[in-house]
Amino acid sequence: MTRRNAETEECSYEFLRTDDCSKKTLLLPECILRFIFMWPRSDVKKQKVFYLFSMILFIFTQWGLVRFLIVNFDDYTKSLNVVSSMSTIFQASLKMSVLLYHSRSLSLILNDISHRFWPYDLLPNCTDRLRNSYRTKLVAMCTLSFTGLLFSLGSIVMPLLSHNAKELPYKCLYDFDTSVTPLYQIMYITESVLNAYIINCTVLGFDFLFMGVGENLINQYIMLRLTIENFGTKWVTNFNNKIRKLGLAEHLEGEDNTVFLKNYISHHQIIIRSTKIVENIFNLIAALQLCSSVVAICVSAFIATRENVGTAQIATMGSYLIGHLIQLNFYCAVGNDLLYESNSLTNHMFASNWYRIKNISLQKDFIFVIKNAQVPAKITAFKVFTLDYSTYIKVLRLSFSFYTLLSSLVEVKN
Repeated sequence: MTRRNAETEECSYEFLRTDDCSKKTLLLPECILRFIFMWPRSDVKKQKVFYLFSMILFIFTQWGLVRFLIVNFDDYTKSLNVVSSMSTIFQASLKMSVLLYHSRSLSLILNDISHRFWPYDLLPNCTDRLRNSYRTKLVAMCTLSFTGLLFSLGSIVMPLLSHNAKELPYKCLYDFDTSVTPLYQIMYITESVLNAYIINCTVLGFDFLFMGVGENLINQYIMLRLTIENFGTKWVTNFNNKIRKLGLAEHLEGEDNTVFLKNYISHHQIIIRSTKIVENIFNLIAALQLCSSVVAICVSAFIATRENVGTAQIATMGSYLIGHLIQLNFYCAVGNDLLYESNSLTNHMFASNWYRIKNISLQKDFIFVIKNAQVPAKITAFKVFTLDYSTYIKVLRLSFSFYTLLSSLVEVKN
């Protein structure tokens, strides 16, 4: 088998064909990221070519925005519009860079999810809960996709409705005259493709990938919690037979409780390893997301509440604001649920029937399992701020503070 065939075999994930509700959360990000050739390890050559092409457009557009900002610094409306555009482009460029740089690590996680994670219907008592969770996440993804599409559409269409002749989607200032035909048409199409295709797909695909991976980790912790409650009962025999039939049992020989505990520990270690990889990959992006959300919420709310603002601009800024609120909630909700489920694991271990086991050595081993589970799984922003709902509230408060400050400064100036 050639190296290229090996890589293709390595990344042949089954999210397009799976019936597993947990793994289905990765269906939408897989489709979006494959559309821009950035699905981890899908096609390395196309991935690098598209990345280089996108970076050239990002840098070129950012430079035009910076020049426009310098020239129009005194006009707060234009300046804030440019700052929000620069924030979005920087966010997309960094997320695309992370996808490329960590493609191998992401590939390992996706392979574990596809082949080593327990299926959602392994435990009948939590099947409905996981199915409902999948539906909720799918609605959230579709809502964010709609707001992103609406914002892109508004950014592309508004220049055509503007009274200014030949205005571009991005307020850039270049070294050449963009109002000359056919240069204007070329630049308009280029910026529209950058906005609606490259940036939208990169940001949405990356965020949905984070959400899908996080949702699978959360569901595994839920199943670990519900499974360990039955430790020391006859139920473990049926469980051992189930995972043996599914090919997920690494340990087969021995007494039922011993085999159960060994397989439980092995699976727990897989989840812990995957969580650490996720933390390593996404902690920088999480920090960027918090900062970007502060800027976006503040700027969009400020522009939308100014006097003499058109309906189209209110709709565009409104969708931009709602999109960032949902986007911020994605990150904090995943981090909060992961922290909660991993924290509650120890309590359920202690509440199990471990004390009824006659094997004293196994009881002693179980103490070490409890001790190992006391370290909670969490995702942080730059390894400083834990992603949870308290962080979500802090970001909203900070955004409102900046919004109030900005409004006060403009009123004083006027």
